[in-house]
Amino acid sequence: MEKNNFYKRIDKYLSRLPMIADFDRILREKSNHLIINKASQTIKTILTSRPFYHANKNILYITKDDRIAEEIAEDFAVLNDEQKVFFIPDFETLPYENRSPHYMIRAQRLQAITQLFTSQNAIFICSFRNLIRNIINPQYLTCNILHIKNGEEYDLDELVSYLASVGYEHSQQIEKVGQFAKRGGILDIFSPNYTMPLRFDFFGDEVTSIRHFSVQTQRSENTNLKSVRIIPSREVIINEEAKKSVMAGVITLKSF
Repeated sequence: MEKNNFYKRIDKYLSRLPMIADFDRILREKSNHLIINKASQTIKTILTSRPFYHANKNILYITKDDRIAEEIAEDFAVLNDEQKVFFIPDFETLPYENRSPHYMIRAQRLQAITQLFTSQNAIFICSFRNLIRNIINPQYLTCNILHIKNGEEYDLDELVSYLASVGYEHSQQIEKVGQFAKRGGILDIFSPNYTMPLRFDFFGDEVTSIRHFSVQTQRSENTNLKSVRIIPSREVIINEEAKKSVMAGVITLKSF
């Protein structure tokens, strides 16, 4: 069976059911709301996948808590292309708690939020508690996304300054998402929107190669990429104006 194509295979059978026909009719009439009672989790994900599959619209699925949201996200990933399914986790920390959100939670959130504001339609799942949180302004996020092209020239010092301002942690060697490392004319970055870190080779100011590499072996892959997109690693970005705020130190410490 083709991976992540299960809904496509069952769609023609679903379309024959009277209940699904009524559901489609209500969607076509663009009713303000539709209430479905006593549906199982599987039925909910199938019905919600239908407008995404046929109309290619953004879907926001809200649950009671993060545990259910994560389970629902796994169901959606089975039915649809898993690269178009995004679970938005809660920080799992309180505003005045003396610990930072886990780096994987920050990465998941940034990946999903960036997809929501800048890319093709997808399915987003989050808890109600997470829904009512303030998030980064879309314009502020998009203006801090960096596009790097192979063969173009970039100032390495400016790139390092950018990475620090959008929440990346400097390291001697990349071990996890949200870090960067600089060694001579080589710049390594692990951006939240990639499953592997990126290695940029520079000759002077010119990018001569962009390759993914393994965190375990630190060895680069053979494929030389034409261009990549680096997204922020923190939802609160410390620019020159924000540095003057009394909260700047707390934000940096807690890594929001």
